[in-house]
Amino acid sequence: MVLYVGGTQLTGGDNKPFFRAWLNQGQTLSSGSQHLMTLNGETFDPDSKWDASNYRFTPAVSGKYYLKGMATFATSSDFNHGLIAIYKNGSEIALATTEHDNYNAVQVSTIIDSDSDDYFEIKAYQNSGGDISLVAEEKKTYFLGFKLIV
Repeated sequence: MVLYVGGTQLTGGDNKPFFRAWLNQGQTLSSGSQHLMTLNGETFDPDSKWDASNYRFTPAVSGKYYLKGMATFATSSDFNHGLIAIYKNGSEIALATTEHDNYNAVQVSTIIDSDSDDYFEIKAYQNSGGDISLVAEEKKTYFLGFKLIV
């Protein structure tokens, strides 16, 4: 599939590097602070740009990148605030938030420029007043990205 935006081809050629990492074992988030999502499963990462020891995507190739993440909270309890954020070199670049209701998920995506030495992480937050786990399933808690051809 080829994606065009404003007459510019964004996909369909060499979109490397690309990756998709997911949470394959439980992670508990304490209430009131952001936590680096410990995504240690990989759906694909042909160029080994996802580092499951520090949970970072380091593309090492300059260009524009599409990044997307999703976190699903493992509780049916309602609480005011769940969020995920994408970070570039330790600074927040994209944020999404939700009022949690019965196993809600929250998703965030962005398109960002990257130099050869940039890295990206994803963090989650919840303020339920207690500990809550993220759902450890490939389709429910993940981070992915790929280089756009521009």
